[in-house]
Amino acid sequence: QKMPTLHIERDDVLTAGCSNTADFAHQFAVAFSSLVSGSCIFSGMPYHCAATRFPLDYMVPKVPSTSAGIRCESCDANGTLIYDHCKNHPHWVDLEMLAKYAETTDDVDDPRV
Repeated sequence: QKMPTLHIERDDVLTAGCSNTADFAHQFAVAFSSLVSGSCIFSGMPYHCAATRFPLDYMVPKVPSTSAGIRCESCDANGTLIYDHCKNHPHWVDLEMLAKYAETTDDVDDPRV
């Protein structure tokens, strides 16, 4: 069955979430910032944090129980990041790395606009 066409006012698009839903809300708000007019993020990770390997991160073996579909471009072939490394170890997070990624990737709206 065909989905109905929604008539959504662009000025009325907000994202919100707590914990893992905040992670999604934040990713969406940054990636599609030209469509989102506001966001309420509680206990969420910074944009692209879950998939970013920081200098202080350590790798764990990549097995079904640890990798869970995590896409980590700079991870070792047989390793992955620990679960929720950004939330559990905020002192590892390099905000400058995340900002540079958001400013240079083609996957998101330009956050400087």
